[in-house]
Order: sequence, then C-alpha cells, then structure tokens
Amino acid sequence: MTRFGARPARPAPHLAAGDSDDRLDEARTAGLLVNEARLHRVRNDLEPPPPRPWAEPINNSLTALWWPAEFFPKLRFSRKTKRRSPAIGAGPAALHPPCSSMHPATLLRIPDPAPTYSPSNLTPAFLENVCARSAVPPQGVQTDGTC
Repeated sequence: MTRFGARPARPAPHLAAGDSDDRLDEARTAGLLVNEARLHRVRNDLEPPPPRPWAEPINNSLTALWWPAEFFPKLRFSRKTKRRSPAIGAGPAALHPPCSSMHPATLLRIPDPAPTYSPSNLTPAFLENVCARSAVPPQGVQTDGTC
C-alpha cells in the first residue's frame, strides 16, 4: 500500500518481462535485500485490489520515533527567495499551491463518508467543490485558483 492507500502501479506493459528481472539481479548484486515472499505475492498478484482503495487506512509515517528528525535542520527551498536555506520542519502540512493537481484517489477519499478525510491544508471551498462533483476525472482536478 502507498501512503494514500492505493495499490502501487503495475509495471508498464511495453517493458519486456526480463527487464525487471535484470534490474532486480543488478540490485541484488549491489546488496539489495529482497523479501522473496512479498516479491512472489506482487509478481503473482495474489492480493485482489480492495473495492474502495481510497478508503484504505492512511499510512501516517510521522510516528513518535520520527518526530526528533523533524527538528533537525534541513535545506528547504523558498519560493520567495528562489534559494535553499536551513529550516526546521516540525511536521508542517504539505502545501497545495493554486492550480496544482490532486490525485484522483485523494479526490475520491474526500467525499467518502467512511474515512472522514478533510485535510487542513485544503480550503473549505475546495472541499465543498470536490464533494459536489458527481464523478472524479481520471487525471484528477486542480486546486483552487484560476488556471
């Protein structure tokens, strides 16, 4: 599962079957450890997709063990100065600037009553707009703003 609960994308059909095996062999040679049982499940697709993948539990990776790393200075890009400078993270919500695209899985999660998903970094007007839609376009939609 990914952070948003959706299944990872399948390999592109235009790639030859041996391409991924060659890359995996190279990675193993370089020291990659592979969970063979998981590899077998993924390759043989033994897990059917859930009926509503967007309603799967969200993987909140910012656990108590990771919080100290949030206060370690990192180089962060500033849109105002167009430069990178040291900053402390402290777990801020991701920004969605006007006209940025939202993934369809996120847009399906918002109006679904089961997961009760209402991100604090999206405006109430945008959330209402998403809930009022009868369908979600496969390419997603853009956030607030005139695009």
